[in-house]
Amino acid sequence: MIVCSCNCITDRDILETVDRLMLEEPLRLITPAVVYKALGKRPRCGGCMPNTNEIVQARVDYLRGDATEYVDPTPDVIHAADETRVETDHATAAHFAR
Repeated sequence: MIVCSCNCITDRDILETVDRLMLEEPLRLITPAVVYKALGKRPRCGGCMPNTNEIVQARVDYLRGDATEYVDPTPDVIHAADETRVETDHATAAHFAR
């Protein structure tokens, strides 16, 4: 689903970027601005910011274990959240085991 029509950014792009950022630095503060920068984009009209924020926060809460299950703010789209969480958890554990 397209979240930002100005930059053609999908919810999948946002989720993948959040996952990558969490793998790189698990304790990093991840905001929509950080996600846009990681995608090499800049918000234009700003109409997507509320939806982008919901997607980012839901994913971060889930990956950090602050939520018992991933609640997709875009329920009409199916994501492999559980598989990504397991991969992220293993990568995070390996990062701290160094």
